[in-house]
Amino acid sequence: VLRDDIIWVATELEQSHATYVDDPARFERILTALAVTRSLPFTALIDGDGTMLQRAQINVAGGYPRLPEGITQGVVEGIPTAISPGSTNLVGSVIKLRGYDDVFLFVARPVDAEVLQYMRLTDDNITEYRQYASNRLVFQITFTIMYVGLVVVLLLAALWIGIALANRFVDPIRNLMIASRRVSGGDLNVRVPVQQGRGDFRDLSNGFNRMTEQLKTQREELLMANEVNEKRRQFTEAVVEGVSAGIVGLDPFGAVTLVNARACQMLDKTEVEMMGERMEEILPEIAPTIEKARSARRGQVRDQIQLGNETNRRIYQIQLTREGSITESKGYVLTFDDITDLESAQRTSAWADVARRIAHEIKNPLTPIQLSAERLRRRYGSKLEDDREV
Repeated sequence: VLRDDIIWVATELEQSHATYVDDPARFERILTALAVTRSLPFTALIDGDGTMLQRAQINVAGGYPRLPEGITQGVVEGIPTAISPGSTNLVGSVIKLRGYDDVFLFVARPVDAEVLQYMRLTDDNITEYRQYASNRLVFQITFTIMYVGLVVVLLLAALWIGIALANRFVDPIRNLMIASRRVSGGDLNVRVPVQQGRGDFRDLSNGFNRMTEQLKTQREELLMANEVNEKRRQFTEAVVEGVSAGIVGLDPFGAVTLVNARACQMLDKTEVEMMGERMEEILPEIAPTIEKARSARRGQVRDQIQLGNETNRRIYQIQLTREGSITESKGYVLTFDDITDLESAQRTSAWADVARRIAHEIKNPLTPIQLSAERLRRRYGSKLEDDREV
C-alpha cells in the first residue's frame, strides 16, 4: 500500500515542478494536501545528503523521526525503495523525483505494533535466511563432518560390539590353543577356564581338563613303571654280568638283543659285533639247537657243542629257553657253560677206575674166570635146559 501511495504522490509532485521553483509556499500546501489525502503524516522532500528541503505541515506526536543515514543511496529514479522501521513503529519509503535536481520524496506511516512485530520477525527471518544461505557451504561441510563423525562412531561401536562378541566365542578356542601348545611342550598342569552355564565350549573345556588330568596321571604312572623297569634292568644286568655262564638274549628271529661279558669272552666277540646280528651267523653250530627250541613244546632245549680245533677244543653245555608259546614267541634266552675241564676230569676219573679194576684183576686171576662165567650165564642161561646148574 505504501508503495502505491508514494508513487501517486511522486507523480503529482512531478507535475508541480514549476510551482516548486516559483512558489515554494503554494508547493508546501500542495504537499500537505497530498499527504492528508493519502494519510501520510510523515511526508517530506530531501536532497541526496538526506537534508530535509520541505515537509507536509501535519502535526504529529513526537515530531518527525530522524532519517537514517544514507537513506538515498541506491535509490533509482522512479522506483520506490522501502526503509526498515528499525527501532520505531514507522514504515517508510524513498523515491527520486523525475525532473527535479537531486530531490527525493520521503514518506512514512505508523503501523500497528503487532504488525510491526511481525514485520520485524519477517525481516529477521529473511536476514537469518540470507545468512544461512551465504553460509550454506559451511553448514553443508559441518553437517557432512558431523554425519561422517556419527557414521565413524557407529562403525567403531559396531566394530567394538563385533569384537566383543567374537572374543566371547574365540576366547575359549584361543585358551584351548594356548593350553594345547603348553601340553605339547610337556606342561600337563595347564587347565583352561570353564565358562559358566551350559554349552559346547563348557563341555569342551571340561573334556580338555579331564584329558590333561588323565595324561598327567598316566605319565606319572609310566614314569614310575619306567623307574621300576630301569631298576630291574640294572639288577638283571648286574646279575647277568656276575654269573660265570655266558648269557645271550635273542628276539623271535634269532637276532642278539642282550649279551654279557662272559659270552663275549667265550665267543671271542665284542658286544658291538654281536648286537643285532643273527645268532646262527655268529655261531653256526647252534643253529640246530635254535630250531629245536622253536618247535619244542616245553620251550627249553639242552645240548652240547664243540668249538675249536684239535689242539684247542672247547666243549660247551648250552640251554635255550623260549619266552612265550610256540605261536607267540617273544624271544629266547641262551645260556652256555664251558664244561671242557669238567669233561676232562670225568674222563680222567673213568680211566682211573678202569686202571684200578685192571690192577685188581691182575692181583686176583680167578676174577676173569668168574666174569666170563657171568657173561655166559647172562647170555645163554635162558637157552640151556640141561645141566643148567653147571
